[in-house]
Amino acid sequence: MPDQLELLAGGRSHAGWESIRVTRSMEHGAGSFSLAVSERWPGLDAPRQVRPGERCEVRVAGETVITGYVDEVEASIDSSSHTVSVAGRDAVADLIDCSAVRKAGQWRGLRIEQIAAELAAPFGVRVRADVDTGKALTSFAIQEGETVFDAITRAARIRALLVVSDSTGGLLITRAASARVGTTLELGVNLLKCSVKSDWKDRYRDYLLKGQAPGSDYFNGAAAAQIAARAADGGMTRYRPLLITADAPDIAATLQQRAQWEANSRAARSLTVTAVVQGWRHAEGLWAPNMLATVVANELHLAAELMITAAEFGLSGTEGSTTTLTLTRADAYTLLPIKPMDDAGNFWTVPKAQAAK
Repeated sequence: MPDQLELLAGGRSHAGWESIRVTRSMEHGAGSFSLAVSERWPGLDAPRQVRPGERCEVRVAGETVITGYVDEVEASIDSSSHTVSVAGRDAVADLIDCSAVRKAGQWRGLRIEQIAAELAAPFGVRVRADVDTGKALTSFAIQEGETVFDAITRAARIRALLVVSDSTGGLLITRAASARVGTTLELGVNLLKCSVKSDWKDRYRDYLLKGQAPGSDYFNGAAAAQIAARAADGGMTRYRPLLITADAPDIAATLQQRAQWEANSRAARSLTVTAVVQGWRHAEGLWAPNMLATVVANELHLAAELMITAAEFGLSGTEGSTTTLTLTRADAYTLLPIKPMDDAGNFWTVPKAQAAK
């Protein structure tokens, strides 16, 4: 199917776009869109107006990528044109914007998806998990003033889980996927632009996690009150410690996983690759976050299998339809050991012979 975008708002279908920006990201929770649209569509006798607050759906090439609400509508007119700018977000945006409110105190003995479902229920947002979320949390409580999404994310972080929109108005609790895009992105072939950024300011050498666990007849005193775990980033050579207080009471083994995840994610996210490709689709479907893709840009000393963390679909009069991909190292979201760079400081994760082809 050719690149097409459709906005369904207020039970009506709208087209005739002048410019398009649709973003899905693993980091931002809710997908977003911004469209410039003519208020009068061809073949209609009267203009149709999109209204803020309307339930909406955005379809890219026939596939639903955002289900939520219109946030903003701005009309403008001059001597030669009359346009309307429409912006909105996925339904998960209500969880991002709104405070977490609960009369009762702590949750005890519930799994993360159960806590998330209770918090999201008043907003009509469904919650599901497509992975094993681990054992039930001993206890969990809302922090004063935090949003619903922050509370859910904080609970998920205890088990190194990801919380993302599922594109149909629901919330998905998941982990980094292993699905791969068959299309290699190669500079000079199908990659229009590429940039590589290394930023170490949020990276540390030593990570110390401290927490507590509920006591019992067999587990009490200092053993329960002073649980600690450590992880190290061998790529950081200078002394840079980071002390983190655990988000909830838990056992030492889980705390150790959290420490390792913190070290891995910060090291991996220190590398950000931005790639621009023509069109909105690869050989198997739409570009989407949480998929692995091979990027080859030898001029930038890059030949790696990376995780797509964001995909932005764009349309302009100068470049046509494009997709801007944000990628980082795949171990940013796993508990696997940190992958080293080679002696020259390059991050090669595909054979150099393949990268040279």
